[in-house]
Amino acid sequence: MYIQVKSQNRRADPRSLTIRCPNCHRLGTFQLISSDVELQIDDDKVVSTRQCPNETCANLVFFVYSASTLEIVASYPIERLDFDIENIPPLVANALEEAITCHANEAYMAAGMMVRRALEELCRERDAQGKDLYHRIEELKNRVVLPKELFDAMHRIRLFGNDAALIEAETYHRVSREEVEVAIDLSKELLKAVYQYSNLVERLERLSSEQKNSTR
Repeated sequence: MYIQVKSQNRRADPRSLTIRCPNCHRLGTFQLISSDVELQIDDDKVVSTRQCPNETCANLVFFVYSASTLEIVASYPIERLDFDIENIPPLVANALEEAITCHANEAYMAAGMMVRRALEELCRERDAQGKDLYHRIEELKNRVVLPKELFDAMHRIRLFGNDAALIEAETYHRVSREEVEVAIDLSKELLKAVYQYSNLVERLERLSSEQKNSTR
């Protein structure tokens, strides 16, 4: 049956459905749209249309949630991990975005392979040559300035991607959501260090220079 939502008829505010918007990637509390009706599909589950609270986005998201606990059962488009692609070359960014899409759809082995692909694209973009990814990462040390710990992390991601790709690997059927999330988070930090931190420093230096010039 269809129900007109009224917050006083529920034990908690039915408008409190909080996720990261699949479109603008900002965390927000999604509100009922004007004149919204919801479809109750069983004794507890409700289907609802909500709108992103970010006014520059206003993306619509469809939810299935529990009327009694407000726990979100499903949402569409699917909630994704956040990822800032500013200043990251398209081929590198696209590979990690595809990994994030696979993660959102619970395709964790595919996500692991695409995280590895993002490293391959990073090496390619920086012209780090080698017979395999191990040697290309080693060559990358001569082309970008990163802490040793981040290069070690790159090798761990490389091995994780190998295990996800090889059916002979013992871990092939045991790639977990948490492992993929850690690999994606590490990859995001790597890309920040290579492509984004230098841009922030340049902006800070430019602002400092402009401030000095304005005080003369």
